[in-house]
Amino acid sequence: MSIPQNINLRRKMKIKLFKLMNAKDTLQKMGETSFDDGVLCYKIARNISAVNPEFENFEKTREGLIKKYGEPTTDEETGADTGIMVTPANMEEFQKQINEILQQDIEVNVTPINPEKIKGFKPLELMLVDWMLAEES
Repeated sequence: MSIPQNINLRRKMKIKLFKLMNAKDTLQKMGETSFDDGVLCYKIARNISAVNPEFENFEKTREGLIKKYGEPTTDEETGADTGIMVTPANMEEFQKQINEILQQDIEVNVTPINPEKIKGFKPLELMLVDWMLAEES
């Protein structure tokens, strides 16, 4: 059995981080969906693997900013530690920095996917991942 030649076609592209973050739930749903086409499943898995490091980097950075601009919080009834929350006094600066990070251009290598092969997804969901969709030639 031979692997189709177009399975390894990857394209390097620049995309704003906020577009990737907006696509996270749709990508997760795609990764959990059983498609009949094995090549499609493979392409989706490759694309998820390509962008997961960006999700992880953003989350680590966001957690660092929460620690920088936040204070420990406790449950008023039990006194138990409930984590760290950004203080109201620091919220504006926190939001400013998060927004600046989300506007960063990042480079990702994606394998284009034919949107006609993705069944069971709403148009709005496909719009969120339009950067990895392309008609096959």
